[in-house]
Amino acid sequence: MNRLIKLHVYAFFIYFVATVSTIAQDATALKVRELLESRCYYCHGEDGAAEGGLNFILNYDRLVTTKQIVPEEPLKSGLYRKIALDDMPKDDEALSDDEKQLIKDWIAAGAPSFNPKKAARAFINPRQVYDYLADDILKQPEDDRKYMRYFSIVHLYNAGTGEDELETYRRGLSKLVNSLSWGDTIEVPQAIDGAKTIYRVDIRDYEWEGGSWDRIGDEFPYKIKYEFDSYETLIRETQALIPIVNADWFVTAAAIPPLYHDLLEVPNTANELESLLGINVKLNIERGRVVRAGFNRSGVSGNNRMIERHRTLDGPYWKSYDFGEVDGAVNKRNIFERPLGPDVANGFEHDGGELIFPLPNGLQAYMLVDGKGARIDKGPISIVQDDKRPDRQVINGLSCMSCHARGIIVKQDQIRPTVIANKLAYEQAFNGNEGVEHILELYPGQEQLDRLFKQDRDRFDAAVKATGGRVTDSEPIVTLALRFEEEINLARAAAESGLPANEFARRVKATPDLGRTLGLLTVDGGTVTRAAFRTIFPSMAAALRLDLVDPLKDPKTETRPARFQLYEGGPEFALIPSGKFTMGAEIRKEVFDHPPHEVEITKSFYLATSVLTKSEVFAMTRLDETDLDDDGDIIPREGLAVEFLALNGPKFLEGQVAHPFERVDGVRNELDLKPLNNLPTIGLAGYRFRLPTEAEWEYAARGGSNALPPTWLGDELEKLGDFNTTEGLEPRAGKPNPFGLYGVLSTVGNPVSDRYDPNYYRVSPQKDPQGPELPEPDDFMQQGVRGNLLNGRGNYEAVLAALIKRGASDGRLGLRLVLEFIEDDDK
Repeated sequence: MNRLIKLHVYAFFIYFVATVSTIAQDATALKVRELLESRCYYCHGEDGAAEGGLNFILNYDRLVTTKQIVPEEPLKSGLYRKIALDDMPKDDEALSDDEKQLIKDWIAAGAPSFNPKKAARAFINPRQVYDYLADDILKQPEDDRKYMRYFSIVHLYNAGTGEDELETYRRGLSKLVNSLSWGDTIEVPQAIDGAKTIYRVDIRDYEWEGGSWDRIGDEFPYKIKYEFDSYETLIRETQALIPIVNADWFVTAAAIPPLYHDLLEVPNTANELESLLGINVKLNIERGRVVRAGFNRSGVSGNNRMIERHRTLDGPYWKSYDFGEVDGAVNKRNIFERPLGPDVANGFEHDGGELIFPLPNGLQAYMLVDGKGARIDKGPISIVQDDKRPDRQVINGLSCMSCHARGIIVKQDQIRPTVIANKLAYEQAFNGNEGVEHILELYPGQEQLDRLFKQDRDRFDAAVKATGGRVTDSEPIVTLALRFEEEINLARAAAESGLPANEFARRVKATPDLGRTLGLLTVDGGTVTRAAFRTIFPSMAAALRLDLVDPLKDPKTETRPARFQLYEGGPEFALIPSGKFTMGAEIRKEVFDHPPHEVEITKSFYLATSVLTKSEVFAMTRLDETDLDDDGDIIPREGLAVEFLALNGPKFLEGQVAHPFERVDGVRNELDLKPLNNLPTIGLAGYRFRLPTEAEWEYAARGGSNALPPTWLGDELEKLGDFNTTEGLEPRAGKPNPFGLYGVLSTVGNPVSDRYDPNYYRVSPQKDPQGPELPEPDDFMQQGVRGNLLNGRGNYEAVLAALIKRGASDGRLGLRLVLEFIEDDDK
């Protein structure tokens, strides 16, 4: 009995010690939280403040995942290192030794959480989102509804982003839309839901042109079409195919070219911008109506730089004159030797510059130019650098906002004191005392500069406060953009897909092809890059049936893979999602061009990622060298689909097997594909090939983009496929379009199932047009063919024509097949 009592006493003692220890740890954690809240929160979370990109100082989980806190490892903890080195607080008294020790001891003890336990957030699913949207749009005056657009941070909320971080992103959104505005007042986006995750704007407030939002919608890569009544209500009432986009994507994309230039309508040259602002720069300089400051180095440039202020009706216009490296004793890039210019005798010659121009609402906008004043997207790294970007390139918009988070940067002029101290030297070089006086007139001194710096910064500060934010050293737009570009984990990928994490993981695991691409997300700590996620999203949305927001009973049978290959070495197919697009365009107004008109592809379909290659035909037909005679011709045998292979004009083995299976001059209809469909590896396996319709081909080829040329094409005009049986690129070389298709523009045309009728698409059905009802053609010249670039590689007009031009066969042809599941059609 005594032994039993002793055991109970011992157990109670252990429990008591553990409890006291836990209470002590909890008390320490609470002290740490109180310290962080009183000394750090103002700059790192309060009201969305994000100094140094840190806006989650009171979010324990984020501190741990970002390694600001490494439990039991104070010296590996980023937060403690900054505190120990007195880097934090930045503009305040350093923490005392006791306060530093408190944080160090807390981390060493395992850094128990200081966050109070909260109920898990309720997941906001897409149906709820569109119910909110439909309810909101119907509350707006009927005539105003077509001007309403929406931004969402629902996915960030669902992914568990802390409230302080969300507030940073709300402020970043508000600041950016107003930084893209020619309106004369600040207009803050309005939250329409209790969680403040969906925001409404009126595009008239920002003076955006009617096509501006269409460009945003066209660029938005994370489109999902739903079947909700509320979804249709929103589309109908706003008269926009994409009336809502993710705020973090928008801020990242619209803060850089081309959207930044398009939405702000930034002119192509400095002269055009200055004319728009009502400025005559040359005359202002001649009359001394500018204020200049020159200095040896700046934050973004390792070379000397000069800034120049002009007055406009809307506020100050600042322009910089930037220079490459000064080399040699006499150099026109040295502003200390040549403080006058540009375009004057004995003046400097600059290599580029940054133009900071005022917006009517008090914010400022940016333009980068080369030495001749032509607009550029990025500054040459030899002249300016942005250390916050991985490639260190200064990119117009975002990089400028990062540097100018507080407005115009205060600088100390070094030209005026240099001229005064060396007056005789400058008199000899610049027409005596008169020349020196003109220099001093342009560089009036620090007192006047400081007054103007303060005036301009105060103007900017007031405008930023009107957006709902506050001026700090860190730019919330940049913070949001950097967060968006981070690698994506399961929670984030699922939230951006509109699904809870467990349901998203179920669907990925049930889709083998996606499992190879996104399977890493289902592993603890696994991530994928933003670029990879963006590329796969259109096909993933179709494969995982993201339009179905409720849990699937059997994801394996209710979804289709984003990519599909029948067997090793055979053709690969990409799942093309259903959707609407503007088919055709008026470019040359030739008889066979069809005018632009909206077409809807109502069902997703699998399309080959490239034209059929010889090696794929080998794999599909089980052809090998024993099937060829000495001349390279095919020896007939049962099951070989000789009828199909014989359509190939040249000898089958001529050229490389990786090149296209060309000149299939007899594939005019499904009957001509029968030999392939009868192969055991095709028909008996439950599959069937067909040619795409003309509408399907153009929709897939354009990659979901209505822009011409498509935005995904970028600078690839010179790299389009010049396929040939003996030379040139392979069909899967180069850059795929957003649907994963290669070589949609090449020297190999693609037959389509439509008969060729130049007038059909003037009166065709809006949904799933199948082509004109004409007799089967006797001549293949009557067959519709798409995508043949012919000799137009690198030619803008030829590229557009190849995408939208209708025509009959008159050149080299290859097959880009549609794959169907027989059971789908036969159900």
